[in-house]
Amino acid sequence: MRGRLNYYIAILFQSVQLSYSNLKLDKFRTVLSLSGVSVGLFIVVVVLSLLNSMELTLYDEISKHQGDDFYIQKMPLFSSQEQIEEFKWWEYIRREEVTFEEFKYLRDRIKMASSFSFVAQTGNKISKRELSTLSRAAEFNTQPEANANIVGVDGDWESSIIFELKEGRRLTTSEISRGANVAIIGHSLAERLFGEISPLGTELSVGNSKVVIIGVALRQGESLASMVPIDNSLIMPLHSFQRDFSLKSSANYISVGGMSEGEGNISNDAFKELLRRELRAFRALQRDENDNFSINELSSILIQLDIVMELFGRMWWIIAAISLLIGGFGVANIMFVTVKERRSEIGLLRAVGAKESDIMVQFLVETLILTLFGAVAGVIMAFLLIKILSAAANNLTLSLSTIGVVSILATILALLSGIIPAIIASKESPIEAIRRG
Repeated sequence: MRGRLNYYIAILFQSVQLSYSNLKLDKFRTVLSLSGVSVGLFIVVVVLSLLNSMELTLYDEISKHQGDDFYIQKMPLFSSQEQIEEFKWWEYIRREEVTFEEFKYLRDRIKMASSFSFVAQTGNKISKRELSTLSRAAEFNTQPEANANIVGVDGDWESSIIFELKEGRRLTTSEISRGANVAIIGHSLAERLFGEISPLGTELSVGNSKVVIIGVALRQGESLASMVPIDNSLIMPLHSFQRDFSLKSSANYISVGGMSEGEGNISNDAFKELLRRELRAFRALQRDENDNFSINELSSILIQLDIVMELFGRMWWIIAAISLLIGGFGVANIMFVTVKERRSEIGLLRAVGAKESDIMVQFLVETLILTLFGAVAGVIMAFLLIKILSAAANNLTLSLSTIGVVSILATILALLSGIIPAIIASKESPIEAIRRG
């Protein structure tokens, strides 16, 4: 048994040596074969790394916001593929927005919630007042006005709109209760209006009112988990918002935090049902009437994300299959030509006692080495590109799991591309091979 194992190891080692020597003899053909494999696996690695990065980033964003919070809104978030397929937008669009009165009613009725906040949003143009000549020079390439997402907040709004400040301060409870004309501006909006200069203390025209900027939010980026696009928003007290905008025409939601500690042991489903019953009672809905509101959870976004990532995963397999098919055809063609050119060598090896299996192993090993060299080149190119892109994209790295997937795909590609040429080579008659070679 050990002698047979040593024999196969010796054959394999010899095959590697012969294959490497033959690949070195025709460098142009080797490079040509490598390029197809390298480009194919380069695409596979980059696309897989981008998908992994996107998935990690999205899950990180959602996990930052996710808790036991509920969002009472006009429109639903989907919790299954079936709900997406059965989505009746024409029914939901006719629903009325949640109101500030409903927010106050629920807050007074449900004492066990850890937080209650009301958020209203609408799109509108905002403009800045004329600045001094010195300030205008610093504002080169900025705009006098910009489209913004105007946000009115009340209650424990910071529990549902999560962001960090770049400079300035947040809205105080007193400013919110009396509807002070102050606001926090998003990073992208501030850049468009003010460029590099600080907007703190500057007045903005919003509708028919003036608000003073007291804070600038740090850049947040796009997030599925955030109900408010912070970077392009202007956040102000709700009563200030209502001076110029109607809550009936804005997009509103009530955020309800999970139960406070020490408020009894009740499940999330039971708490959600309590919210539902109270709001149905406020809206005077009869037993046979359906809910005309939605109570959403961010966990629904995770389910939607799983559906989206599954779709992207299928697309990745299609891209991988096409890329590997192109690379595989290139390798197979080169190996067919190699078998034809080396007939005399095959005939001599068979004449001195080499078995069919020995010839097959040699050509399969040669194909494997060729493909693995291409895989290494593709991974190196992908690593360099990912290194450049990682400066702009979070969580973009070349993981060991990706390298493992590429190694497996490269091995499968080598076997599929080389098996037929290897069989043809092993079936050559020694006499015919020497004569025709």
